[in-house]
Amino acid sequence: MKDLFSRPIAQATGLPVRALISGEGETAAFSRARAFELSDIPLDGDATQFWFDESRISDATLAYLARCGLDASTLVVGYEMSAQTRAALDRIGAPWVDVWLHPIRFYDDVLFGFRASHPEVHAAFAAFHVPEDQFHLYADRIRIQTYKGWKKAEARIEPGAAVFVGQRMEDKSVCRDGRMLNLLDFREEFSALARRTPQLLYQRHPFERTGDEAVLDFVASHPKAELSRHPVYHLLSSPDLAEVMTISSSVAQEAVYFDKPVTLLHRPVVAFSDPMAPGQFHSICQDFVSPHFWAAALAPLTATRADAPKVGFLDPKDKIR
Repeated sequence: MKDLFSRPIAQATGLPVRALISGEGETAAFSRARAFELSDIPLDGDATQFWFDESRISDATLAYLARCGLDASTLVVGYEMSAQTRAALDRIGAPWVDVWLHPIRFYDDVLFGFRASHPEVHAAFAAFHVPEDQFHLYADRIRIQTYKGWKKAEARIEPGAAVFVGQRMEDKSVCRDGRMLNLLDFREEFSALARRTPQLLYQRHPFERTGDEAVLDFVASHPKAELSRHPVYHLLSSPDLAEVMTISSSVAQEAVYFDKPVTLLHRPVVAFSDPMAPGQFHSICQDFVSPHFWAAALAPLTATRADAPKVGFLDPKDKIR
């Protein structure tokens, strides 16, 4: 992210941009381990997702962060920052921009969700927000491709079928109060879905290769349930698919644009239907590579260039993906 954001932010503001990278030893500019040690929080440095109680962050840790350059005069641009990290920055008074991978994955390039702690900065992102009508258009295109064109490949499933979309066993999207949820936490909901549908497909996450054996055994214990062999967009495009259920997979949010009823058992990680509502994100595609984007967004915080150039890829498709 530093390599992609540093130049346009510096061009827009004239301010120095640096990465805060954790290191160890006396010469390290910042030590993640030291920050937690000052709050007496044992750090599991090997954990994929490290959850901690934000109320335990001590004044000593906040003072340490200030010595590392994190204070009210510093804008922090972070990627998928935890609620605890944002809370610590709020206590310091450091404004932040939080960037998350967007749940809509069928666009011409990767989308990102942007939100900011400063309300005027957050409002400024609205000028670059991708409208939801665009998502409906792209979903319609995918649906048409399943029965016309060279990508034609209909998913042959029973009318009225349902799909349960699985997720990675270790993913922040399934984290609730420090615990990773999985299908076994929702046995009753899955079994009820299996009873009311003629066919239940379990869409295993394509990157999950091991560790979910108990989940697969539970799925196999239902006579009408089976592992899906279909690409997920072929399923969503099928007129025979009647329902989608998941813990918090992005597919649940994509399914809306294919007009599928959705049951979300936890919560969406990135909410964007009302980007000005508390906690919601703006949908942004590629504009963040341009100085003019940051000049407009950061103007409420600092002096920015009125003539910041607007730059972009000549052929924008799939450049960030």
